[in-house]
Amino acid sequence: MNEARAKYAAPIVSVIIPTHDRLSFLKEAISSATRQTDASCEVIVVDDGSRDGTAQWLRTLRDDRVRPVILDANRGRTHARNTGLEFARGRFVLFFDDDDRLRPSALQGLRDTLEVRTTAVAAVGARVLFNDRGQQRRTRHPRWTIQRIVWTDLLLGWLPVPGQVLWRTDAIRQLGGWNADLPIGQPEDRELCVRASRHRPMVITPSTVLESRIHDGQTKNLEGRLLHERWIRRYVDALPPNDRALGYRTLYVRHLLESAGRAYGDFDYRAAISLYLRALRSAPRVLSSPLQWHRVVPPLTKSLLGVVAGHRVMLFARVTRARARPRIRRVLGRDVMRNKTQLANTAMDEALIRTSGDRPASATGGLAG
Repeated sequence: MNEARAKYAAPIVSVIIPTHDRLSFLKEAISSATRQTDASCEVIVVDDGSRDGTAQWLRTLRDDRVRPVILDANRGRTHARNTGLEFARGRFVLFFDDDDRLRPSALQGLRDTLEVRTTAVAAVGARVLFNDRGQQRRTRHPRWTIQRIVWTDLLLGWLPVPGQVLWRTDAIRQLGGWNADLPIGQPEDRELCVRASRHRPMVITPSTVLESRIHDGQTKNLEGRLLHERWIRRYVDALPPNDRALGYRTLYVRHLLESAGRAYGDFDYRAAISLYLRALRSAPRVLSSPLQWHRVVPPLTKSLLGVVAGHRVMLFARVTRARARPRIRRVLGRDVMRNKTQLANTAMDEALIRTSGDRPASATGGLAG
């Protein structure tokens, strides 16, 4: 009797995997989810109209923890995630991409964090990038536990991928789930995170929970990045007055930081220093975030050193560092950053300059200056 009750008891965590024509990767993803140290979980696999035999393979599974949901037509990832959310029975939910892998203790660690941090809407773990050659690299992530309101960090560019984040299921349902009204190419991941974190904190933990696969099937283009930037601007425009003022100031700081980064890359250290200091003066509380310090302190320090040491010394240092850098960082770093083109950055800067002229100085923190 006890075994029968345990079999049909509601799980604590629901893992939702939307998938489309990635059967070989999907098998690894499901395996990593079913091998969790936290046994009280269910895995909801939403087949979004695959044509590679995914539905047939899912019907052969004999694991009670895996619940296939077969859609007749391809409706898109957002629809598949919301469909999985409708079936979720767990108090916590994790949306997991079909080409990634969970670390064995991922769910246990994130769930324990949320059980203790009762005001947090979600817990976020670290991730590593990996490729089919067996190379791995940990992405930048805090080395200690942080609990904070992160929506300004999200506007500045910080963003966990879905498999890093364990949400409270009731909170996501109260928000209406993923935004199905966003056009294709819009930032559904960032939109949900911003919407969920404006009034409730997230907990960022140092434990690595996710392995993100880098492969040729991943595509990001310039058009998608520009759509992303336009969405951010529209989102801030629609905020209540107090949050809107902070949002404008945050976008201005983002513009300054990206301009400073380009100046540093061009060896124009004096310009870089000026831009970094303007960013710090404009939003010191925003940039005091542990999620943002790396965007200011190390490059500002290097820029100061560049003014003292000169162009040739810094060029030699960069070349030496590039030669000494492990090949894994070059390969994975190139794969991840391929879509961050100079053209996209320039287009964003021009858009910010065009739209900043009609913003009141009180709302932008000196945007016009």
